[in-house]
Amino acid sequence: MNENWRYHIYGIVQGVGYRNSILRFVTSNLPTTVGYVRNMTDGSVEIVASGPPEELSALENFGHQGSRLSHVEKVVVEKNISLERTYCDFTIK
Repeated sequence: MNENWRYHIYGIVQGVGYRNSILRFVTSNLPTTVGYVRNMTDGSVEIVASGPPEELSALENFGHQGSRLSHVEKVVVEKNISLERTYCDFTIK
């Protein structure tokens, strides 16, 4: 059964390829996870994802790494959130 999680990633995560690294990880490794990744105005990155819990946990683990140039200080995860809409793929917003 799929779950919906929101991740807030803090640190040096904008302008360093972080969103692209998340997109590549999801599309290459998490075949049934859908949602998006986007920059937030406070300098953080938000990921909203829907998928099996094991895939969402793998995304959480990868979120601590990110891109080669990023420096993740903190990942905050909200589980079992309500989605604004249904997603059919994983994209960068």
